Amino acid sequence: TLVSGGADTTLVIGLDDQTTDVTTLVALMALDPQIRVAPIILAGPEQAIGELRGEIRRLAEFYGLSIDLVAVSAFSDVFDALIVGANVAKTDRVVLFSAALVPAERGWLGRLRSAHQEHDASVIISPALIYEDDSIRWAGYRLSDEESGLAENYVGYPAATLDSIGPSATPAANLECCILSKAAIAALGQDGHGYLGNREKGLDLALRLAKAGLKAWWLPGVRVLG
Repeated sequence: TLVSGGADTTLVIGLDDQTTDVTTLVALMALDPQIRVAPIILAGPEQAIGELRGEIRRLAEFYGLSIDLVAVSAFSDVFDALIVGANVAKTDRVVLFSAALVPAERGWLGRLRSAHQEHDASVIISPALIYEDDSIRWAGYRLSDEESGLAENYVGYPAATLDSIGPSATPAANLECCILSKAAIAALGQDGHGYLGNREKGLDLALRLAKAGLKAWWLPGVRVLG
């Protein structure tokens, strides 16, 4: 079953300098049986990780979670945390999850894992991201004449728009929340490139994975808030 098999997928939660109340996020995730059996890595800036150690240890003991904390020394943003965290995972499959997001429902990790198992390791899959007002924040990309060559689908539409849409290919995934093989992370690295913001860096990293041969999909039926 998904619950007993979830230990083959590590959940990597990435923090940044703006992350607040990560303990509430961990406690919320602990209510999901599929996450309780998964190894969890919490990665972020050294100071934030240092301040969280005691509280995260108590949460892990209370809920029976397996959580490793990873302090990222050369830190600039959440993507650094996710990449470094994924690189120390002990499983071949990882889920990257920005701590700025919140699961919309139980079972989301298991459904991402099932979708990834249906393909080979050269696939990366993201859920849809939904704003708190129930409108769509991210639902895959499409090719366009914009500078990046990509435009976002359905932004601002009601989330119910996705109810009649099936899993779809996208030119690039969303690294704020995705599932992929740990080996694919090798195509990424912490570098000194300057970016205008997280969105630009996240897209650039996702495009690097696409150029490295990873085929990207997004799942309208799996939704994460943020």
